[in-house]
Amino acid sequence: MSTATELLPTLKRLLKSSLQLSTSKAYYHHWKCFVNFITSEVRQQVVLPSSPPIIALFIAHLHNRALQYSTIRTYISAISFVHKIMSFPDPTSAFFISKTLHGLAKSAPKTKRPPLLPITKPVLRRLIQAIPFCTEEKYDQVMYKALFLLSFHACLRAGEAVHSTNKSHTLRMHQIIPTSTSFHIEFSSFKHSSGTLPVVKLRPLKGHMCPVKALRKYIKARGDQRGPLFLTANKRPLTRHVFSHFLKECVTMEGLCRERYNTHSFRIGRTTQLKNDLAKKSTIKATGRWKSSAYKNYIRPLHFTLPF
Repeated sequence: MSTATELLPTLKRLLKSSLQLSTSKAYYHHWKCFVNFITSEVRQQVVLPSSPPIIALFIAHLHNRALQYSTIRTYISAISFVHKIMSFPDPTSAFFISKTLHGLAKSAPKTKRPPLLPITKPVLRRLIQAIPFCTEEKYDQVMYKALFLLSFHACLRAGEAVHSTNKSHTLRMHQIIPTSTSFHIEFSSFKHSSGTLPVVKLRPLKGHMCPVKALRKYIKARGDQRGPLFLTANKRPLTRHVFSHFLKECVTMEGLCRERYNTHSFRIGRTTQLKNDLAKKSTIKATGRWKSSAYKNYIRPLHFTLPF
């Protein structure tokens, strides 16, 4: 075991090199608050790994300070990150902690939910960078990178990408047709679909954000087993619940508000990005497979230039 005080210089260096500057500063501050709580309130020496009961007391302490649930989650994410980057077991994943956080969420005052924010290209890049810090499993890292990039570029609904209530809409392996440079996605059905269904061509891009390259790497790891496109390492269909939970972990890791993003943010983000890139209305509608003007509900203003 190591004392937390001894690890602070090492932690500061690791945070600075692995996270966005704003996130690393926040995590370092949150960790110091946790250390101070244990030494001043609990009156114990801080050693790693921390125990779930100590973390639960810290959650109660933050709640008594009237911090919002989303803010408390960032403190817990900081504690989780420190343990993971130091190769210690993550105590925040304990059932006891999840139930404590669940109780905290239920006790929070009910307010009108703000609209979802879009996952645009800059946000997508940050979420991709967060994946290795949210899971150590190499297969999962490859899978989620392909899932994030495909969901954005193909403007997918969550039920089209992963196992959901309406299984008929979920993309299956035989619907993903590789070519020498791209993939063709042959939809069999989707929400409000009728008549002849489109074939979507996924084009390659330069750099590590290429959806074609990510999907090829994932399919190589997945194998050619029939069934839903996205399977877990134990060959079970990836569910919408698991997809949503992991996305929110990445959102929190990047210091973003987890309540403002969910799996639909990929579709919102792609639509918003196309509009911001001055794409034609016909292009936006074709990308999202819309036949009406419903696509306008997905556009979130990123900025507005005042007229002269």
